[in-house]
Amino acid sequence: MTENISLCLKTTQINASTTFADYLGTTISTSTGQIANNRTTYTWYNVNLRNLLDPIYNKYNKFNISLNNVITSTQGITISQANDRQIQIKMSGLMWLSSYNQATGKNDQNKVIKLLQFSRVSSGCDSFQFAEQYHTFLKGSDNVNITINLHNVDTDTNATPLVSSELFGHFIFNFNIQGVPEELNDRLKIDQNSTTHINNVSSLR
Repeated sequence: MTENISLCLKTTQINASTTFADYLGTTISTSTGQIANNRTTYTWYNVNLRNLLDPIYNKYNKFNISLNNVITSTQGITISQANDRQIQIKMSGLMWLSSYNQATGKNDQNKVIKLLQFSRVSSGCDSFQFAEQYHTFLKGSDNVNITINLHNVDTDTNATPLVSSELFGHFIFNFNIQGVPEELNDRLKIDQNSTTHINNVSSLR
């Protein structure tokens, strides 16, 4: 049986204001986190992975995380720039097993975990539910700051709306986390070694 741990990150945990103008062109910092870049960068401070994963933390060295649900509150007006709602959800703060960026040829800790098209219409809101798509991270610091960036598809950066009513509303990101058994890695190594041995034998014939 697979052990599952839920992680729910809510932007209201950082700041509960529903006034769009509070977020335009400013950074809001509280004891629990930070909202920046016109409501497209969210950081939750001091997420305690040891406490979160307590039932399974000492059993595994690697974990798989999947973004299973995203829901938003309503936005203001119809969005003028369609690309500002074609969004890459990027996540940082975890020790990703791999987060390779083809453009730089290096690992980028701001890892793309989902691609979404959000509503553009006035008073629009969204709710998404996904099949599990896992990303693996390694056990590192017990306490981490987790950041979610919403980058648009056109510029691969945070959107820069001119009026507050074009900002996103609040978000809830709901994750599922599972431990990665070491025997899966051992089995993979055995399969790889067997394949190598077979290839070596074949080359000698």
